[in-house]
Amino acid sequence: MNQHVKKEIEHEIQKVNYEAELNICKELGADIERLKKLDFNSLQLEVIRKGLENNIDIEPLLDPALEWFQMDEIRQSLQYGLDLDFYRNEGYDWMQIEEIRQGIAENVDISVYADLEYIAPQMCEIRLGMVSDIDIHLYLDKKYDWFQMREIRLGLESKLDVSRYSDPGNHHMVMRAIREGLLEDIDLVPYAKKNYTGKELNEIRIGLKRGEDLAKLLDDGYDAEQLEEINYASEAGINLFPYITPEYYGVQLREITKGLMRGVDVSVYAKTIYTWMQMREIRKGLERKVDVKLYTNPLFTWKQMREIRLGLDAGLDVSSYANVLYDEMQMRKIEEELFHPHEDVNDFTPEQTAEILKGLESGLDVNVYAKASFSVEEMRRMRLLLEEKR
Repeated sequence: MNQHVKKEIEHEIQKVNYEAELNICKELGADIERLKKLDFNSLQLEVIRKGLENNIDIEPLLDPALEWFQMDEIRQSLQYGLDLDFYRNEGYDWMQIEEIRQGIAENVDISVYADLEYIAPQMCEIRLGMVSDIDIHLYLDKKYDWFQMREIRLGLESKLDVSRYSDPGNHHMVMRAIREGLLEDIDLVPYAKKNYTGKELNEIRIGLKRGEDLAKLLDDGYDAEQLEEINYASEAGINLFPYITPEYYGVQLREITKGLMRGVDVSVYAKTIYTWMQMREIRKGLERKVDVKLYTNPLFTWKQMREIRLGLDAGLDVSSYANVLYDEMQMRKIEEELFHPHEDVNDFTPEQTAEILKGLESGLDVNVYAKASFSVEEMRRMRLLLEEKR
């Protein structure tokens, strides 16, 4: 969509909104002729309409020089009896003032948190606790950041014994892991005392839920990312333990899991000499049942592996370019020449080449549309049609 059309649509939407707000103001008894003369926009009319709906004196709002948000501040101060100037002069920012306004609207005692030393998110957590009628005094201490306050509030709302994790020295992620464990009758406090991180505790919790204690793996040098992959595999019904080693990154373990889930021989690539991206290319080749031995040399980059895999998948004789001396761009050039031995590959625009590569990546017979005479749009339509027919 070009910018001109976009602006026309936006203008039409604003016009419709303006008329709608004006009609509602008329129904609420406003002098719409005066409103028209003052030339308010739709956002300003919305604020006026809210004032009328709440039976406040809209006269202080009828200044078209005011931005809509300035008008809304005035409206709210009139509606809730909030002296915005007082709080501004005291040094509160607009987010803190908004929390105070929300508290007044919800009829809670704002004096509990109307304190400059609380940032707005802390105010919010205290306000939400008051609305929920929980014992907010358990987390009013300014030592708590707002993330910690939230974890204590959520625990109180769930009627948990928050004293198990409410030490201000606990990171909020540690608090969260313990809280989520308590919800499932899993006690992570003994593990937290060993100074495991929140992420590690969360993965221990997931393991304990199915009866496996993964903490011993952390002691053996594994990290949270690796534990996450073990949990992911277990939840998928895959036993990853025969393949795990501290040398693998989590993303490498994920590639092994994907291969096991899809029934390929992961021993071909379950080796620490491969990066996870090289593993992915070998896995994809195994899934497509191509001869992956032609590109399992770890000296190939994953991009070189990809070009060889795409060529094999398309039925090409890749021996002419399956060589570490060629970079992926040179491989692609040879690959295109093999596709069109009688057609100058330079006739393809970069956009056309991109459509051909997308088709190869999807395992399509790109010969159907890989012709320089087709426009990019025609190629795209044919590629999508082939994908639908698969």
